[in-house]
Amino acid sequence: FSFYKLLRSSDFGVPQARERVYIVGFRNDLNINSFKFPEPILETKTVRDILEENPPENTFIDRDDIVFNNHKKTIKNARKPHRIGTISKGGQGERVYSIDASGITLSAYGGGPGAKTGVYLVNDRVRKLTPREAARMQGFPETFILDEKTHKALKQFGDSVSVPVIKKIYDSILFSINSK
Repeated sequence: FSFYKLLRSSDFGVPQARERVYIVGFRNDLNINSFKFPEPILETKTVRDILEENPPENTFIDRDDIVFNNHKKTIKNARKPHRIGTISKGGQGERVYSIDASGITLSAYGGGPGAKTGVYLVNDRVRKLTPREAARMQGFPETFILDEKTHKALKQFGDSVSVPVIKKIYDSILFSINSK
């Protein structure tokens, strides 16, 4: 038997609205014909929770074509990104988001000034995320060793799955196997 479900990372304790379809399959000889995916946890994290105190200056984006809208609007659902502005024409990597909500899905590719991470308004300055912040956004431990090259590290986290989601699915798999 196999089972599938669309899960969002921000429902499992990381500030990223990363939606992915997860598929779990069991060998036929295990005779497991029911499986329950994990339920969302109560805790909601926001981008603010994963920010470094003193990011490098090269993460900041100082341009004349940044426009804000919805800047002071109340955030209704912190588990989804809250867009507050644009850079240039507002294409991918040119959208500015609030740090008081979930972040956008990290990308292995993507372009624009916010390539791979998106951009956020932090202390009245627009910036992209650092590799450590991207690791936190995916739920990697602080001890995880980052690639020395920023673009490689960011690509790695854009290609990754969120650690807490996989951990919860793993726990559900073990429960199914052990309770038959």
